[in-house]
Amino acid sequence: MLSGYESVGHCLTVAPSINLAESLVRSRTVLQILHRWMAKLVVALAERRPANDESTEDLLKLSEARYQAVVENQTALICRLLPSGTLTFVNEAYCRYFGRSYDEMLSSSFIATVPEEDQADILAWLATCGVDQPLITHEHRAIRADGMVRWMQWTNQAILDENNVLVELQLVGCDITEQRHAEKALQDSEERYRRIVQTAQEGIWLIDLDYRTTFTNARITEMLGYPTEVMLGKSLLEFMDKAWHAVIVANLERCRTGIAGQSDCRLKRKDGGKIWALCSTNPIMDGDGRYTGTLLMMIDITARKRMEESLRRLSTQDPLTGLINRRHFFKRAHQEFERSRRYGRPLALLMLDIDHFKHINDTYGHPTGDEVLRIVSRIMRDKLRRVDLLARYGGEEFVMLLPETTLLTAMNIAGRLCAALAAEPIPTEHGVVSLTASIGVAALTDYADQTFIQLLSWADQAMYRAKQAGRNQVQSRVTAD
Repeated sequence: MLSGYESVGHCLTVAPSINLAESLVRSRTVLQILHRWMAKLVVALAERRPANDESTEDLLKLSEARYQAVVENQTALICRLLPSGTLTFVNEAYCRYFGRSYDEMLSSSFIATVPEEDQADILAWLATCGVDQPLITHEHRAIRADGMVRWMQWTNQAILDENNVLVELQLVGCDITEQRHAEKALQDSEERYRRIVQTAQEGIWLIDLDYRTTFTNARITEMLGYPTEVMLGKSLLEFMDKAWHAVIVANLERCRTGIAGQSDCRLKRKDGGKIWALCSTNPIMDGDGRYTGTLLMMIDITARKRMEESLRRLSTQDPLTGLINRRHFFKRAHQEFERSRRYGRPLALLMLDIDHFKHINDTYGHPTGDEVLRIVSRIMRDKLRRVDLLARYGGEEFVMLLPETTLLTAMNIAGRLCAALAAEPIPTEHGVVSLTASIGVAALTDYADQTFIQLLSWADQAMYRAKQAGRNQVQSRVTAD
């Protein structure tokens, strides 16, 4: 019998380095095994016929001493108390932790170590332990003798008599202050992360291996107008303009190999509108280095794209008439001139000046003059082909380059244009304005030595001859004087 007890005692040695969960489990296991062993020991001693009563008493004392030694040597705090909360037993670890002697602790109330504002909750917790719940766990604050407030975790076990009446409570506990601090720090960190993600000006979009949405932040919702719950589980490509699918898929496939990427893309809003975004794709890897999805960072660049488009138009278009401007005309006209000369193809150029335009500005004001220029531009566009280049050359002067056009054809076009302007009165807020135009025509004839600047100069000279000849007419210039 004694050798059996010693083997049990040996297997119950508790290492001081075990973690919280293991400590509680082992402490409960120790006490449960000891309770069962003591019960068996009492039965065995009752059934045994000892040589004398003195040896039986010695065995009981030895068993109690060893049981007490095991309990006292536990690193966990162990106590027993009545249902009212009065302590009936505390181990050495309990006394050391709370900084009081065994005698001071005994017969005091368990809740004396609990902050006053928490005592009602502790009494309610103790009251829940009984026949229906013989084993419960609870966490609460405790005050030590030095005034320090710590967090404790207790496992409360009901001790019942043969009639299942609660006679005592046995508690096994340990300090979890550092664990609570770590949990609080983690919770605070997660909360900070959540606030950062949800308040970020960049859209944050997580997708899985199949491009399905697993998370979007508030900025994505704002950009696209879709609630997060609608987007979850749907493919990223459902929210993108089809023209950009290939670009984004290429970036996502590179992410599978751990390569980040970046590109512009166009997204579709819930209201049917479209926005531009700068999309950065970053691979998400697990602890083993396996690709598990992609983090996309979206920045709305719609305003930037509009500005770029506006600047592009301003660099090529006249802001008043919408025609190409002089600089862009020269760039394209030089290219067309070189093509025509290289292949020996006909090319004509027209210069047009509105007659007496200064009088229109002086009489009706510059806003009316601007409106006249816009209407004249529309009339010319309507009379020319799509392949012809029409530009505002400066002020009330316009220039037209007509590919694959001979001098005779160009003269006919200029004549119809001159007649159309004279025949179409222009309505303004000051009344109808009538006008005429003078047009000069030049054609490419010498494919070896002629330059575009010469062609432009000849058309300009022909236009001034038309003005000198009485305006509202067409003059041509084929070769140099």
